[in-house]
Amino acid sequence: LFRSHVGIDDAGIYKCVATAEDGGESEATVNVQIFQKMIFKNAPSPQEFKEGEDAVIICDVVSTQTPSIIWKHKGRDVVLKKDVRFVVLTNNYLQIRGIKPTDRK
Repeated sequence: LFRSHVGIDDAGIYKCVATAEDGGESEATVNVQIFQKMIFKNAPSPQEFKEGEDAVIICDVVSTQTPSIIWKHKGRDVVLKKDVRFVVLTNNYLQIRGIKPTDRK
């Protein structure tokens, strides 16, 4: 079986049925899984906020397997314990309380 341009809907159980000349039949079952690469569905840029307000930075990632999200700023991991202004919300968005000019770039 060869299929090009497969999608998530093509996943499932397939059966290969072989029939011999004498009428004998045999089958094998194959479970086909389709893995979708990660896609950034909603990650607008730039996202703008006013100084002093609480900012929520949006980044939606879609993938067959649940991705692990790590936020970085200026090449370093955002360390939540060191700066309580940073909170990763349940939807993996990053909240920055009281955003400051130093939070840019």
